[in-house]
Amino acid sequence: MCPKQYVYNMDKVAVHTERSNAYVALCGRVYDITNFLNQEHGKSRGSASPEDMIMYSGQEVNASFPLALRTACPDLVPARDDPNWLMYLKSDIDTEMAFPFIHHAGSLANSKEMMHQDF
Repeated sequence: MCPKQYVYNMDKVAVHTERSNAYVALCGRVYDITNFLNQEHGKSRGSASPEDMIMYSGQEVNASFPLALRTACPDLVPARDDPNWLMYLKSDIDTEMAFPFIHHAGSLANSKEMMHQDF
């Protein structure tokens, strides 16, 4: 009767590191990125190959997807101060060095979903 639900901890995510079985954790959720790996990526700054992406499989990748300040702190940053969602929370330098692929909402207008600030 109850829907099937999978619950992962980072130990379970960490074993999914193969090109044929790749998972990442992002914002408290786990994503199977196996099919995603085989698509073309990163046209705006050069491409990201499956080999580039597989090295992040089995890990938590929050640093690659920073939150817009208006999303993280809506009472702190009013829309008039950041109408185009360009202000982002910054990670520490060690984290940024470990995750050189940074994704911002609206940075590449190729889908409605990617243009949404909460994507």
